[in-house]
Amino acid sequence: MHTIIPLSDFEINPTAYRFEGGIYGDVFLVQERKVAFVVGSETVIVNSGNVVIVPALTPHKFTNVGTTPLRMCGIHPTKEVIQYQLEE
Repeated sequence: MHTIIPLSDFEINPTAYRFEGGIYGDVFLVQERKVAFVVGSETVIVNSGNVVIVPALTPHKFTNVGTTPLRMCGIHPTKEVIQYQLEE
């Protein structure tokens, strides 16, 4: 199960956001465009301006939905990221 939270939920003033991620797993901030996320066996389309939270140890992947470059930031709460390619 994934969680999607609007970035606006973390706004502390017009120029700053605060996200305290200690209680979350992997976090992806969709900055520009639209992305298709597969989290476990579920697929969800996420627009820019949202944060996608993936539970720890849950297989996940993402694909740009569109023809222009995707801007996204991934945050992993570990000292090391172990990555495996999921089948297409």
